[in-house]
Amino acid sequence: MATQTISSILAVEPWYYDGDRQCIKFRVDGTGEIWDGHETAFTLAASFDWRALNPTALDEQLAITGSRTAKTLTHLSLEITSTERRCPCPPGWNFDENTLERIRMTTSRFKEGAFQPRTFSVRLESGRFAKPFMEDHGGVEKFGDQARSYALRLVFDRCPWPSLEQYINGSIWRDKMKVARTRWASSYHAS
Repeated sequence: MATQTISSILAVEPWYYDGDRQCIKFRVDGTGEIWDGHETAFTLAASFDWRALNPTALDEQLAITGSRTAKTLTHLSLEITSTERRCPCPPGWNFDENTLERIRMTTSRFKEGAFQPRTFSVRLESGRFAKPFMEDHGGVEKFGDQARSYALRLVFDRCPWPSLEQYINGSIWRDKMKVARTRWASSYHAS
C-alpha cells in the first residue's frame, strides 16, 4: 500500500462538486483556482492563494486504502485568499480570451472583503462516494454503476466561494449566483 503526503493528495487533480464544471484545484506552490459552471455556461473563475495554518500537516503521510466505508483521514485548517490573477484555461476546456476575462473574479464584480483571507476547517475522507446530489438520494448503494464513484472526498465547513454579500450590488453575476448558490455544497471529490 503506497503512501502519499496530504499536500500531494490535495494537488494531484481538481476536486469536483457535480460533474466537470464545478471544481476547486490546489497546487503545491500555494496557489489554486475555483471554477463554477453548469452544462455549457461558466459563471466564475477565481484564482486564490492557500496555506495550511499548521504547515507540517501537509507533510503527513497517508495510506489510501480501497475501502468502501467512509473514513476520515485528516482534518486541516486552510487559509484561502482570493486574488485577481487570471486563471489558466483548464486542460480540455476551450475558452477564448473574452470568456476567460468575463468570468474572472475582479474588484469590479466583488467588494474588497472578497479578497481578504478566510479560514476553513477541511476534512479529507476516503471511501466510496457518489456526487453530492446522488449522495442525498441513496448514493452509490442506490445508483450503483450510474453513480460515478470517487475514492476521496474533501469536505469544507462552508462553501469556499465568496458569499453573495461580497458581490457588488447590481452586478448581473450577483443575481445569477443567487440561483446557483441554493444548490452549492461544500464537499468535493477526486478519483
